[in-house]
Amino acid sequence: MKRGLFLIVGFIVFSQLQLGSGTAYKLICYFTNWAQHRQEIGKFLPENIPPCLCTHLIYAFAMIDNNYKISIKERNDEALYTKFNGLKRKNPSLKTLLAVGGFNHQRLINMASNKESRAIFINSAIRFLRKHDFDGLDVVWENPGSKGSSMQDKKWYTILLKELKQAIQEEATIRGKPQLLLSASFPASRDVGFEMNKVGQYLDFLNLMMYDFYGAWNSFTRPRAFPTRLESSMLNLESAAKFWKENGLPLQKMIIGFPTYGRTFTLKLDNRSGGTTLGPGPAGNYTKDPGYWAYYEICDFLKQAKVELIKDHRASSAPKEKIWLGYDDIDSYIVKVQWIKSNKFGGAFVWTMDLDDLNNHCNQGVLPLTTRLKKLLNINPGCENQTPIPPPPPVIHHRANNIKDGSKEAGGADVGVHAGWCANKELGIYIDPTDETKFYRCAKITIHERCAEKMVFNEGCKCCTWAHINGAQESDWCHTRPDGFYSDRFNNSKFYICAGHQTYWRNCPVGLVFYDACKCCNWPTDKNAG
Repeated sequence: MKRGLFLIVGFIVFSQLQLGSGTAYKLICYFTNWAQHRQEIGKFLPENIPPCLCTHLIYAFAMIDNNYKISIKERNDEALYTKFNGLKRKNPSLKTLLAVGGFNHQRLINMASNKESRAIFINSAIRFLRKHDFDGLDVVWENPGSKGSSMQDKKWYTILLKELKQAIQEEATIRGKPQLLLSASFPASRDVGFEMNKVGQYLDFLNLMMYDFYGAWNSFTRPRAFPTRLESSMLNLESAAKFWKENGLPLQKMIIGFPTYGRTFTLKLDNRSGGTTLGPGPAGNYTKDPGYWAYYEICDFLKQAKVELIKDHRASSAPKEKIWLGYDDIDSYIVKVQWIKSNKFGGAFVWTMDLDDLNNHCNQGVLPLTTRLKKLLNINPGCENQTPIPPPPPVIHHRANNIKDGSKEAGGADVGVHAGWCANKELGIYIDPTDETKFYRCAKITIHERCAEKMVFNEGCKCCTWAHINGAQESDWCHTRPDGFYSDRFNNSKFYICAGHQTYWRNCPVGLVFYDACKCCNWPTDKNAG
């Protein structure tokens, strides 16, 4: 008994030491796909991201098309996805997510308010993530049920997260793959637009946007961090975190946001301490949007302005004539990380890496803000010394002249030679675990082949078969059906499995037929099966 008690206490102490040393913290870094269009020192691409800097990377944003399916937003997104997810070869523990939503939530609202459109979106999202090698989905819908949105949207938001989580779990179980991650972003304000006591259970982590409490939309200036002793406003970091925590969000899932930009204001009067504003400050030379500057743009302004530390807010401001800047720097990052640790939150996220200083323009090193967070949270120690995973072997493409499995059709099917895939495998034909339209032949060499158009590889017959007949076997066949087993009315030796609105078409063993009565395959009788 004493030995058991000792082990339990030891485990608890070890867990606390882990948390205290930072090994349990997350550092989640956003990359925006429009950063590629900025000029000179503002330009930022996936290959500029140090692979060991963060624990998670989030690519922002994908969009929802008119058919409620997830879709690319920039023309070259798919090429950037490859480079973005290729960073995992240099840091195998790195996780990548794709963010959907963003600044225009109308398509999220339209999709989430209908069961069928939710199912279409969820299925398309899972397929899209697997296709492009992402490890999860980040939902950015900041204010459902508030700020002009219908209160009913609050309910739809919770249902969307619940159905996403269920589908993700079922897909991982059925396909034998690691479960995709699911995260979401939440506003800094004390927002009532969420069913706060419910959403946390469906998410792996929650990104709390603890910045932008004030901006050019206000008529006065205000720092962005902690409250003063006399301040009654609830729009500050401590008050917002306390509100979310008291409403049921798990501490370890709460990830605190760190901005790599500052908010600018044009003052009504020349006043070093701020005051009444006329609107946003001027646009930055590289970001080109009024009201905020990237960290590398802030450095230029500070050469001509006097920095003033607002002690009770533990943040900095820099006035110059009628321009007033409020921003975070390395010192305020240190204070906030101490606050994260003392409150036992799950870590930090950066919005965004591409607004940090990539080119050492500020003479503080490369990506100084994000790098400081990495050190303070002890992220990925020893990662730089890992041996990178080599890229996949090159594919030599040619055309198949004679494919005996029936997949040949009008011009043949794509074939490639992959040097190492069949290592330690017996001779035979195997489905490509990443793409049901492809398969491998393992002989003296590895041959990677693609089924003909509209055909998929069938494990039962080790051959390519039609994916649908007269529309009955379309991939969205299960979108409106409850989970379960269903007969194929065109072929009684086949049946469907519906799981989380995903469609799986299966064969009965040779000689057996499917019966709706028992939801099983059995020997045929005089009565018709199905």
